Order: sequence, then C-alpha cells, then structure tokens
Amino acid sequence: MRITIGKKDKVNLLLEGRRENAQAIISKKIESPELIEYIQGELIDFITKADPTENKKYIEWAARRL
Repeated sequence: MRITIGKKDKVNLLLEGRRENAQAIISKKIESPELIEYIQGELIDFITKADPTENKKYIEWAARRL
C-alpha cells in the first residue's frame, strides 16, 4: 500500500516538526515554567510569522539565535 501526501500536507508536517524542534532548542536551558510557556507559545508564533520562506526553514535558526 502506498500513501501519498499532498504538497500542502507535507508543508504542514514540516512546519510542525520545525516548530517542535525550535521549542526544544529555546527551552533547553530554562528552568522557569512560566518563561518556557511564554517561549513555546507567543515567541514561537512570532518567529513563525517572521520567517519569509514558504516551508519555514529558518525557524530553528532563529530559535538558536535567541
């Protein structure tokens, strides 16, 4: 059986994986639960919206710079 994922679905899957990776990168050394919640919510949303690429390939790069 072969399953084909459409281009739109593929982009969404990439975005989800990259968002999760960025969240892990940013919150790795932070101990405050409130700050981690803020980072994983509002800050990641801001980074995602600021990324000019269609497949959001700079999300992880931006997270490392923070």
